[in-house]
Amino acid sequence: YNGIRNRMTDASLKRGDVKRDCGSGACPEMVVIPPGEFMMGSPGTENDRGADEGPQRKVTIASPFLVSKYEVTFAEWDACYDAGGCSFQPSHNGWGRGRRPVINVSWNDIQQYIKWLSTKTGMTYRLLTEAEWEYAARAGTTTRYSWGSDPGEGNANCSGCKMQWDGK
Repeated sequence: YNGIRNRMTDASLKRGDVKRDCGSGACPEMVVIPPGEFMMGSPGTENDRGADEGPQRKVTIASPFLVSKYEVTFAEWDACYDAGGCSFQPSHNGWGRGRRPVINVSWNDIQQYIKWLSTKTGMTYRLLTEAEWEYAARAGTTTRYSWGSDPGEGNANCSGCKMQWDGK
């Protein structure tokens, strides 16, 4: 999202501020992520660590950026589809649409959504880099999950996490 530089220079947005580039609810809520440093990847001693999660390395995020506060929802996706910007209307697998995160979309589908959103708002949107995504997801933590090192119960959609979607 390239529009951040002008906004940050104008000091119109501060850390934690939420911005929506269109008032219709068709656009995602965006939040400012401040610059900083973090260790990207997982330590070699972490349980269930994949080979593609290392080596750990220090990454510097030099400039603030905006990121969607939530996953793109079916409602936001459907606005793109209804406007003709997205040519694919994904299935919700019986779970419902509305404010649920959109599923069953490809990278190419998402490129259509990003192009439509950029045209609609006059701002440039893009997917986050791997480093930006991990930096935002870690939220300043050094643990395996933003809430700690154990998935726990009810914190994640994973096998054995005791969520309604376990094993689905």
